[in-house]
Amino acid sequence: MCGGLAQVVALTIGCLAVCLLGQAQLSSPVPESPHPRIYSSSFQTEVSTPSQPEVTIAELKFDGNIRLPIKDQEKIGADIKKESYAGKVDGLIDEVLERARRGWQNFGYFLVEVREGSTKVLTRDPASQRIAIVLHVNEGRQYRLKKITFKNNRAVANLGTLRALFPIADGDIFGREQISKGIESLRRVYDELGYVNFTCLPDTEVDEASTTVSLQIDFDEGKLFYVSRVEMLGLDDHALRRALKDLALKPGDAYNARLITRFLVGHPFPKDDCSVPSYIPNLDERAGTIALTFDFRVCLPH
Repeated sequence: MCGGLAQVVALTIGCLAVCLLGQAQLSSPVPESPHPRIYSSSFQTEVSTPSQPEVTIAELKFDGNIRLPIKDQEKIGADIKKESYAGKVDGLIDEVLERARRGWQNFGYFLVEVREGSTKVLTRDPASQRIAIVLHVNEGRQYRLKKITFKNNRAVANLGTLRALFPIADGDIFGREQISKGIESLRRVYDELGYVNFTCLPDTEVDEASTTVSLQIDFDEGKLFYVSRVEMLGLDDHALRRALKDLALKPGDAYNARLITRFLVGHPFPKDDCSVPSYIPNLDERAGTIALTFDFRVCLPH
């Protein structure tokens, strides 16, 4: 693996985060939206509490030998400034730096380096602060995608099918967001096939002579999981029969996350104020099974 260790690590963490989100949902009683798992970087915005003042980035400037057009710099800056921040100013700088790196990487500057130039508090009170930040950007070179290859993919052997999941063509600017969307699509496909422990590891190879990046994605599909039991709590016999029919999953079937989502979104629930029932999947790793429980006695917001 060549060049840009920090950037490679960022992509690796991103891929694992996206792939592992499916596993995390299986232990959550609250269903997510139809397509909930959107890639985010590995950092998390600090949650505001009464003891943590809100921080507003009133001014944000980039300096350095920058070739990225001003309009694109302004977009990156606007995206950073619109986020919510809280807590100590020193604590949010790493977050801002990562957002800036991600912004430049979306424009093909895969090995970009961003560091803090200066940070100044403009106004301060117990509840809020306004700050000005200058970031120094060393763009490096702009890279394009050479190719994407796949390794250890057995459940989906068709390479064309896998490649079509990535909204980026060979020769396009190597954009981090487009790669992330493709990895999210991979995870969703495997989740629908019943491989709920699917993970992947991206390996990048930088070719400086052609300013291109090749991406190889190594699959760890895990085992195929089957439905062991389906429980619908709080329904009479008629409603139960209809719900089981609409679910379209029965014991012995391979688990399919798409059918779960379709059921939660499309089934007419018995209470007018009930958006979705409580959904509790119970994963048995050793047996390779998932027990599904839908509790209609507990209505949750959609």
